[in-house]
Amino acid sequence: LCLFQTKNNKKEVRINPQPIKFRKGLITDQPIYNGYKINTKEGEFECIKKYLDIQENLIDDFLSQRSTAILIRFDLSLDKDFRGQFQNVTGYTSRLLNRLNTALKAPNPNGKSHKLVHYFCVTEYAKRKGIHWHCWVMVDRSITQSAGRLIDRQTGRAGAGILGKIEHIWHDITKGKVTYVEPKPEYRNFEESMSIFRNGCFHLKRSDQRARGIVLYNISYLAKVNQKFKPKYGAKSLTHSRAKTTKLTRGRPKAFGSTPKPFGSPVGALKPFSILGKASC
Repeated sequence: LCLFQTKNNKKEVRINPQPIKFRKGLITDQPIYNGYKINTKEGEFECIKKYLDIQENLIDDFLSQRSTAILIRFDLSLDKDFRGQFQNVTGYTSRLLNRLNTALKAPNPNGKSHKLVHYFCVTEYAKRKGIHWHCWVMVDRSITQSAGRLIDRQTGRAGAGILGKIEHIWHDITKGKVTYVEPKPEYRNFEESMSIFRNGCFHLKRSDQRARGIVLYNISYLAKVNQKFKPKYGAKSLTHSRAKTTKLTRGRPKAFGSTPKPFGSPVGALKPFSILGKASC
């Protein structure tokens, strides 16, 4: 359980965020959404349509500008003895992503750097886990073909690549933990997922509709209603990049790879990585 301090830091308080209650028209428990499969565990839980729309649009937007991509899934958590102001907690992800952006824009040993990065990160709360985050980052596969690795706590082997950067930055900000997420045998679409999962990440091509559907199924988990909480105390429950293409209005694209699927401009969305300024926490 995380402990949080009041503004004057005189006493510690335990925060119990209240779950968000969504109107029926804003959520779905159906296994198909916008023509692709989503993970509702056969109706066991519901997904937020807006979150599904945002993620789909970001995938399509990226692949309209780059022919190939990799998507890396990871979770974030706080140290069990973490103490800090609750108002700042969900701002930590903005700080992480701003610093990651700077690191990715720096030229690699081959002199290449990432010009386009999309990301999506949701904040959740559970009594057992406390506040935690589910995230993904998407980058150009022509520049990076691997997710990298986290620190090996047993051997002491250092982290490397994008995952190594994420872990280093997150630990520096919160002393918290990064958990790398990969398909597991118990997942319903494990075999399908592994067909496009290499070097620790999902591999996508602009022309590969099948791979797109597999990825959308895997990341639809981030849209589940369960454990989402009301954004009280100045906290935000959603952080994501913004598509660089034209203004978005509701509707479906004529074809994948042309105009990304519109969904309505999200409130509070950050600007794309390439033009991010100082994030507000």
